[in-house]
Amino acid sequence: PGDGRGDVNNHVRRAMAAGIEWVSAAGNEARTHWEGTFSDPDGNGFHNYSGTDEGNSVFLRAGDVFIVWLNWDDWFESSQDYDLYLVDPAGRLIAFSDNFQDGTQLPIEAAGFIAPTTGEYFVAINRFSASRNVKLEAFFLVSSESVNRLQYVVPAGSLTIPADTPGAIAVGATFWRDDTGEPFSSQGPTSDGRTKPDLTAPDGVDTASYLAFGESFFGTSASTPHVAGAIALLKSAFGIYTLDQVVEI
Repeated sequence: PGDGRGDVNNHVRRAMAAGIEWVSAAGNEARTHWEGTFSDPDGNGFHNYSGTDEGNSVFLRAGDVFIVWLNWDDWFESSQDYDLYLVDPAGRLIAFSDNFQDGTQLPIEAAGFIAPTTGEYFVAINRFSASRNVKLEAFFLVSSESVNRLQYVVPAGSLTIPADTPGAIAVGATFWRDDTGEPFSSQGPTSDGRTKPDLTAPDGVDTASYLAFGESFFGTSASTPHVAGAIALLKSAFGIYTLDQVVEI
């Protein structure tokens, strides 16, 4: 649910209870995330992203992989049933997910495909059986630069799990040369309103493995080790610090 609850988060809590400072990558999903409250002003059962627009479009090239994960705020056993539909440039259904949510299932739908042709594809969300308009959240995976061409994107709330765990330190990415924020670096807040990330650190850095391929290491996974190393040095020199103290230092 993005509020620090869940199986993976519980493992993080156990580590922190054992005295380990948990440092977690915020994620690289700021340009591949959307969220919003279900809205259906025309009453046809499909979400309107804006005005009368019921499809979040993305331009794909033939052979691109495209996957959508959808969830909503009815954790962990949902009775609000929403479905996910992916439509090709000709308006034909190409993939879908219509799991039942009748009070015992997770509020999750996921679907994907390999684009058979180049063109504009669409993501639609249907309210199959629900008693309220839920808050929807979608993450997208695109295997090419089409990721920059999603029609509707919401960077806020794109933080990934387990960086949402209370007490864990979530790290965002900045470009090493000028410390500007990376546009893909996931943002908070958490779904329960906490500010994230806690710190940022450089990416675009050199490592032995990446240098072997003539490349640099980008993303919040490159930034996170800088913070973890700095915390290890602080703890070694000065003892144990709380999260607030570490962030302040």
